[in-house]
Amino acid sequence: MPHGLPSMTDLSEFLKGHIVPENDAEQRAWEQVVDALEAGDHLEDALEGKDLPEALLVNIVCQTWNCVNEKDTIAYYAATEDPAVFPIGRVLEALFQSTNVAVHVVTTNYDRVIEYACNSAGLLFSTGFTPGYIQR
Repeated sequence: MPHGLPSMTDLSEFLKGHIVPENDAEQRAWEQVVDALEAGDHLEDALEGKDLPEALLVNIVCQTWNCVNEKDTIAYYAATEDPAVFPIGRVLEALFQSTNVAVHVVTTNYDRVIEYACNSAGLLFSTGFTPGYIQR
């Protein structure tokens, strides 16, 4: 969030303003999700156990990507212009100033801030795919 990425509350508000159900079944299912979001559930909990029409689920995924990607792109360009903008990279780098040969980081996977931070510190990372966005 310090890099401008949306919080779960921001994401919830974005989705509530951008999801438009296309039929009655989607409307009923979306109302259940909105009720859960308004009760304070984060997105995964709000979707858990709901029988969502496939088209609605695809729409939620696409709109979540739209919400996060715009801000993630800004963070990406910040990383290319000034690697020092990711101080967590220095923290990760310091963790390797010991006997550690690996550091495991758990994220929401909605953005790539930790990956950019690793790149800014010259650290190799793996998310299960080819590593690296900004290599040097």
